[in-house]
Amino acid sequence: MKVAIVGAGACGLMLGAYLALNSNIEYKIFERNSKAGSKILASGNGRCNLSNMYLSERMYHNSNHFSYQDNAWDNFLEENDFLITSDEEGRCYPFSNSSKTVVDFLLAKQKPNSILYDFEVQKIIKKDKKYLINGEAFDKVVLASGSIASIIDKKQVGIYDYLESLNLKMTELKPSLVGFKLKHPYKEISGVRVPVLAKVVIDNNVYHQEKGEMIFKDDGISGIVIMNMSFYYNHFPKAKIEIEMYPELCGHKLLRYLKKQDKLKFLINPKLWEFLKSKSDDDIYSFLKEFKLDILKPYDFKDCQVVSGGIDLCEVNNDFSLVKDANIYAGGEVLDVDGVCGGFNLAFAFNSGISIASKLINESK
Repeated sequence: MKVAIVGAGACGLMLGAYLALNSNIEYKIFERNSKAGSKILASGNGRCNLSNMYLSERMYHNSNHFSYQDNAWDNFLEENDFLITSDEEGRCYPFSNSSKTVVDFLLAKQKPNSILYDFEVQKIIKKDKKYLINGEAFDKVVLASGSIASIIDKKQVGIYDYLESLNLKMTELKPSLVGFKLKHPYKEISGVRVPVLAKVVIDNNVYHQEKGEMIFKDDGISGIVIMNMSFYYNHFPKAKIEIEMYPELCGHKLLRYLKKQDKLKFLINPKLWEFLKSKSDDDIYSFLKEFKLDILKPYDFKDCQVVSGGIDLCEVNNDFSLVKDANIYAGGEVLDVDGVCGGFNLAFAFNSGISIASKLINESK
């Protein structure tokens, strides 16, 4: 069996590493860039947040469409003595704390000369039960080309074009795990970091809430907790985002401190205090405890970690094969599946790669 893999990202590299264990399968990975695993390298600020101890369908949009083992990637690492560590939030990292070791580990598992770099797949042609890519024939194809997340504008062009040759329906693409531009930004306090409790409110009910750090920018806000809010913003059109700053300073305490502002100024960020001190007590309270995001739009694709949207799941079976052609598979972020921050998106890409590889190995017997 000869397999073509489009993309040397998390899903594609995992596929290759798994298929390399089987002598009945020959494969080639087509990568449009000059190196593999660019997003793996960038993940976790260079540490690679490769999974999470608390993987769950509720952390994703649409992952429950598929049948796969969400611990397969962790098991693969353990079986190969690749040590991982985790933090208090359950985020998993390589023991080395370096994303390069993850990419190097996956590259070391590939068959020799199995990756073709600087080659962009522009179309896939089916002919006589084979699939032609650049004139080379394959028995199976795996679409693992990722998304336009974190890619500068001019390099985003054409990434999804090859899917047109397969006539696949795509859902709307939106930046996710990204900050927001605000209609009325607070440039005066740009750079200020504030602990917050962020709430997703739907029809006046709190649907989700979490604590984290919010960062004011010249034109909007960011921070991991805000990036997670963009996930809910994309998937729940009625959702409103409300922010309570300094959640450990409860409303009653804040009201007491507002009566003696000479002490309040020592409790909050100095730059924030300079911005607030001339306002009325009611306005200060409202700003700190009832801050509502007046969102203009999320930041652009080049600024986001993942993309909401992709190949419509009506096109894909629960084993990752295409409905219209069971010899073609799709995995990872090219699909309309995305999750919150914390290693969930990379985990889905790695686990979907293992699931597809297992299916191909069974078919090759």
